[in-house]
Amino acid sequence: MAYATAEEFAVLLGRGEDGLTENERARAELNLELATGEIDNATGQSLQLASQTETLDGPGGRHLILPRWPVTAIDSVTVLDEDDEPTELVYGTDYRWSTNGILTRRRCYWPCRQRSVIVAWTAGHAPIPAVARSICLRLARSGWENPAGKTSERLADWQAAWAVAGIALTTEEINRLGPYSART
Repeated sequence: MAYATAEEFAVLLGRGEDGLTENERARAELNLELATGEIDNATGQSLQLASQTETLDGPGGRHLILPRWPVTAIDSVTVLDEDDEPTELVYGTDYRWSTNGILTRRRCYWPCRQRSVIVAWTAGHAPIPAVARSICLRLARSGWENPAGKTSERLADWQAAWAVAGIALTTEEINRLGPYSART
């Protein structure tokens, strides 16, 4: 799902009540999806609120950092022993968690083994942050106005130049998305 809607895009284009034709709507939705993909690529994670279950490497210390954040819920945490026997941990007794995606083990340590901790959690933003929505719309408009991704064009006496070639993030936009980046 894109970080902005075709209706928002139509308003950005000044289409108002007339909106977009069916073909234009399909093109707008494609541009918005491509723009969302660029944002996800820059942040290293989807910003959409979503639940997931992953098997993670045990860090061997008191803290395990989840790859996606902000965390809104932890559904379950299971530790696998050396024989892959599962033990479900209890929140408050065995671990605590923060919205920053840090699971802190209480009274002991996480295992120091690959693929030894299974976590089911929900992370992301609802609603999508305004900065991501605005960048998504700007990228989609750039792709709309310059679908070939040209930097300049000249025909006889006429010439045009584009500051951004197609659906591409600027350095400033990458910096603005920095606070939403995944931890590696």
